[in-house]
Amino acid sequence: MIYLGQIPKKLLVIIGIVVAVVIIGIVIVVSGGKEPLPPPPEVTKKPVNEVLVDNVINVSLEKAFNIGSILYGSDSRYPETQDNVTTTEKFIKVVVQAQNVGKEESENNIWGIGDIIDSEGRRFPYSKTADFWLPVENECGSALKPGFTPVSCSRIYEIAKISEGLKVEVVSGAGIRAKKVGTIDLGI
Repeated sequence: MIYLGQIPKKLLVIIGIVVAVVIIGIVIVVSGGKEPLPPPPEVTKKPVNEVLVDNVINVSLEKAFNIGSILYGSDSRYPETQDNVTTTEKFIKVVVQAQNVGKEESENNIWGIGDIIDSEGRRFPYSKTADFWLPVENECGSALKPGFTPVSCSRIYEIAKISEGLKVEVVSGAGIRAKKVGTIDLGI
């Protein structure tokens, strides 16, 4: 009978390595020789850049940008008489395009843009005091002929400085009867 003390240390190390290799080989064979799969990639929602209103009017984002905290009277439609309008927060200008993709002319006020909503669910209506900073040819809600070139609709909103993840509502109808049909991501 041979005792462990009688086996040379080098031989014990070699036997230990052989046993470890055999154990690793068995584990690989049992597990199928495959490495664990990486976790699936996170699914990110693509931003919504357009909404179809009543299957007739396609409303899409043209641009949205932060104007800052001052609307300068000199930039308004009446630069000689218009005073500056200021806020402690920020003004956001949103411009969308609308096009009739249907077969017949639409009626007035069957489409439009409503409130801006931030990632916290805060709602900001458009600022009526900022109307003098919008183009004269602002065609929000106008009747649209099928297949004609898209028209522009602009609104200026006063929103909180801390607001992020901004979206603008797209509505069907106008006034009290307006119904939200979707939102467009503003990317700001």
